[in-house]
Amino acid sequence: HYPLKPYLISAKDDKKKIQLFNQIIKQYPKEKYAHFRLAEHYAFHEDFEPAIKEYLKALSLDPNFVLVTNSLCYLYAESGNHQEAEKYLKRLAAINPGDVLPMITVANIHFVEGRLEDAIKKYNEASEIDPTAMSEMYGSLAFTLKEDFDQALVHINKYNAIEYPPYRDPGSRGWRCHLYFLMGQYKLALSDVKFSLSKFKEWNNLYFTALCKTVLGWMYCEMEKYEKSRYYFTKYRQILGG
Repeated sequence: HYPLKPYLISAKDDKKKIQLFNQIIKQYPKEKYAHFRLAEHYAFHEDFEPAIKEYLKALSLDPNFVLVTNSLCYLYAESGNHQEAEKYLKRLAAINPGDVLPMITVANIHFVEGRLEDAIKKYNEASEIDPTAMSEMYGSLAFTLKEDFDQALVHINKYNAIEYPPYRDPGSRGWRCHLYFLMGQYKLALSDVKFSLSKFKEWNNLYFTALCKTVLGWMYCEMEKYEKSRYYFTKYRQILGG
């Protein structure tokens, strides 16, 4: 595999990051992930033309590259080219017939476009086919945007009830803590975020440890417990060196 130097560069130094990706591509011309990661960089900055160009180069190296095919679905949909988005959705479905990923991709596109009812319908269909897919998590987000917090909680609890790899649990409970907070169930919200915090500390993940501490800071601030809020914001700054 190619070196990971671009990921060690500050996010602000985009030109240097692009230069390094191009150097890697020149050194490893058959490495599909180099083109894919450069495309992701362009897509993140909404620079669609070079992003599509790099995605297609990666796809030429591996016609069944699921990550690229899926990304092209989103990118074409976001840029308003629904004909091309549909083309790559069909291609995605053909790679792994019966897989729910194309259905979830369609649902996510509906979600981004604000078509929440259509998104929820597709998430439910995907969940019926494969309950272990992330459709319950996404469905919870859609119901939250509709301000139907009860249904949002039903879906996130279904997601949490499935036995996932350990790293998913603190992430999903990290989301549920916000939902509990919106519902005014502060004790449950604090319980979830503190559980996530304990796991991230155990795994020595400084970024998400800091993120949990800033969430606690905002929660205690909203609860008018300002000393605790100050404590967690201070810890957040200490971790990230701010």
